[in-house]
Amino acid sequence: MTHLTPFNFKESRRLFSPSRVAIAVSTLLFSSISLAQDEADDEASETKEHKIVVTAQHREQNPQEVPIALSLFQEEELKNMAALNLSDLGEMTPGFESNNVSFTQPTYNIRGIASNDFGVGSDPAVAVYVDGVYVGRGGASQANFNDVERVEVLKGPQGTLFGRNAAAGALHVITKKPEKGTSGELGLTAGNYNLVQVNGVYNAEVAEDWYFRTSISSVTRDGFIPVADGRDDLRNIDNQSVRAALLWDYSDDTEVLFRLDFDTTAQDAPITATINPAIAPLPVDPFGPVATDIDSLEERDMWGASVEIISDYKDYVLTYMGAYRTFDSASLEEEDGSASDRFMFHTKNNEEQEQVSHELRLSSTTDEPLHWTVGATYSWERAKQAHEVFVNTNTLDTFFYLAGGAPAEIIPSLPLGGGLTGFFGSQFSDQLELLSILSGIPSQTILDMTVAANLNRDWLETTFDDGTYTSVAFYGDFTYEVTDKFNLTFGLRYTHDKKNFAVTTSWDNSFIIPVPGVDSVPFGLVFFDEFKGEQQQASWDAWTPRFVMDYNFSDNVMVYLSSAKGFKSGGFNSLGVDPAFDAENVLNNEIGFKSSWLDNNLIFNVAVFDYSYDDLQILKLTGPDGTIPTYNIGNADAEGNGYDIDFRWQATDNFAITANYGHVETEYTRYDYAQFPGETAADDVTGEPLSSIPENKWNMILDYNLDMGSSGTLAFRYHQNFTDDRVDHTGADISRHIEDYSLQNARISYYPNDASWEISIWGKNLGDEEYLYDIGGQGEAIGSPTASRAEPMTAGIDFKMYF
Repeated sequence: MTHLTPFNFKESRRLFSPSRVAIAVSTLLFSSISLAQDEADDEASETKEHKIVVTAQHREQNPQEVPIALSLFQEEELKNMAALNLSDLGEMTPGFESNNVSFTQPTYNIRGIASNDFGVGSDPAVAVYVDGVYVGRGGASQANFNDVERVEVLKGPQGTLFGRNAAAGALHVITKKPEKGTSGELGLTAGNYNLVQVNGVYNAEVAEDWYFRTSISSVTRDGFIPVADGRDDLRNIDNQSVRAALLWDYSDDTEVLFRLDFDTTAQDAPITATINPAIAPLPVDPFGPVATDIDSLEERDMWGASVEIISDYKDYVLTYMGAYRTFDSASLEEEDGSASDRFMFHTKNNEEQEQVSHELRLSSTTDEPLHWTVGATYSWERAKQAHEVFVNTNTLDTFFYLAGGAPAEIIPSLPLGGGLTGFFGSQFSDQLELLSILSGIPSQTILDMTVAANLNRDWLETTFDDGTYTSVAFYGDFTYEVTDKFNLTFGLRYTHDKKNFAVTTSWDNSFIIPVPGVDSVPFGLVFFDEFKGEQQQASWDAWTPRFVMDYNFSDNVMVYLSSAKGFKSGGFNSLGVDPAFDAENVLNNEIGFKSSWLDNNLIFNVAVFDYSYDDLQILKLTGPDGTIPTYNIGNADAEGNGYDIDFRWQATDNFAITANYGHVETEYTRYDYAQFPGETAADDVTGEPLSSIPENKWNMILDYNLDMGSSGTLAFRYHQNFTDDRVDHTGADISRHIEDYSLQNARISYYPNDASWEISIWGKNLGDEEYLYDIGGQGEAIGSPTASRAEPMTAGIDFKMYF
């Protein structure tokens, strides 16, 4: 269905509630008091602020001039944070969460909206881009930072400026381009848990008008989670990556940029600990030694290549971007967090993907009142996935006890086989009677023999997915300068997505019937329906507009009002054959204020937002009675509101304070429990908050530079963070909450005056705070909910030299 939604005044009324208006008015009053000072500072602003640029609107701009809520992390900030990848940015960014322990199945959450589906039948709600190329799968979105210039976190729908499925927002990683001259750098890091990180960069002019840049990154670290049986600590890191770029100055007007990257990972998969007191030692301690009966492993190899051609004509710039990306991954995980064979539950996710994309974009460059960008994109993707579930028949016995009403806490004290006895006796009573008549063996004896023959056996079930997707889009974004202070922006995007999807199940197991002449019976309990490559096909299209008004009181003070619609195509359940679930549609209204004061030494920004989501795609662990719950996807409506505050004050030449605060409130407004097998009215979550976003989060950073005269400079940084409690995001039990926590980080750096080298000492989580990323998990299905712990205190020394 095609949708066209202009600015919705009815929906936006909540945006202008008294509390929100009070915030906006207070900031405007603050601007009027110092407006005269701002006018005097305009010339200094041009000199200072334009050194910092973003490309959120496909052109280089001062971030203070962009009417979008965004957070910017430049290379120096990433270094000061000791940030390895996108997951480390959630701690610092209001309205953004990225508590990921998995490279191959990460989840990003902006303002309460995330896609927690690990299957290839759906798409992420938060779009990730690397150098302008959309990364279509979550399994390829997280890579360690390697020669990164900056990262832009864009909040709210970005459909008219970025490609597919940026309904909640976009994360854009921009790497460094080759440049003139010969230069290089080498960085070494050593830390506790035997952390070793090596980074190297080399840039050179290889021929006239040809410039080459390459970089390498290697990160290894031992685990920090002790194992009860004395094995090596778990949760290690082992990642290596290489980037190369070749820039050709074809002419004065045209440049061609070739990029190539490779990334490989082989490390422990996420490690969890059971919180079932009947399995774990008492008292239950999710931060103590863990028990496991497998060697978990997470592996991924990832390639990418692109070409970007930029032709700068007199009045416009024409850009072409073509890219190819591919990866394959496998993640074997312990889901029950224990070594008990009565709760044994492992999963292995195998994924292969390749994608091709093309984008053609034309942007104006004149000084005329109208600034515009128009473009078209095409992408093709092939994604394959195998979901393997490893249990044993003792696990099935546990499940049938649970299905019969036995509390999980008493399962270990119950006789082995009782659950299977109840299941066979109730579900196959007629068949047992028939076998008794035919064989002359009492039915109770056949039942006892069958249970005994099927205990202590491995059990494997697999679902295979194969999807082919195409997407075509056309977009335009137009900004008209009504006056030298007032701008109107209108953007519109048309998207057409088409998906072909096939599901196949495999039962590599059967129940033994120990009666002469009776064959074993193939059976599926985890994936209880059998599918033989059933083909599914669907398509979705939408018009998604964007409308912005911004008014500049001066070159340093701006207020904007925006209304934007976002779209994410529908998809298919990766674990079964169900009707395609609906596309997501979000309407986001926002009022923002951006300001720079005191010769740009003080920056103060506020963004107040309100959104409504139609057909939000949610993943839940459910199933019909008598089967082990599996993940199912349905649609629900939701709404959210909140605000972000960003503040930076360069109080003196040597001392700066940076702070931010994010507040988010969300709730489900419509929920149809009938979408999820096995759920009843008691499972209705209408009025409950969306998962995995804290209502409150704040950061404060203190930076102080000590001038040591002719020898150099000492730089001191202290960072304090607070994250409120939140609901778990794994789709298990919405009543599970993760407690709030506070972290302290610090860094001391020495920079000699000759600038040829630098050295730093840093520490993260200095208070050794014990806090969790996830709670619940897939182990909830068999009575062994788990908890996934975050990293303890880490510390290290960085050394970097330049040549």
